[in-house]
Amino acid sequence: MRFVEDSSNLLADLPATFSTLAHNNGTAAKTIAEIMGHADVDTQFIYIQSVDEVKRAAAGKIAKELHRFCTDHRQMGLPWVN
Repeated sequence: MRFVEDSSNLLADLPATFSTLAHNNGTAAKTIAEIMGHADVDTQFIYIQSVDEVKRAAAGKIAKELHRFCTDHRQMGLPWVN
């Protein structure tokens, strides 16, 4: 996530900060789009920035589901999950 280093960019960074924080806290995509005044829900994804912590959590959830299908732990060689 970008953090404002220069206050002249503060207004330009607010949509990205708001969208990212709302998305990462579980706010529905349609709700974020409505708050931001977007007619198309997908427009908000321009502003949402990836956060490594969120990526790791998502990968962990996927790995847990995959374990149901793999009988041998060596089949789950995903070093980037942990």
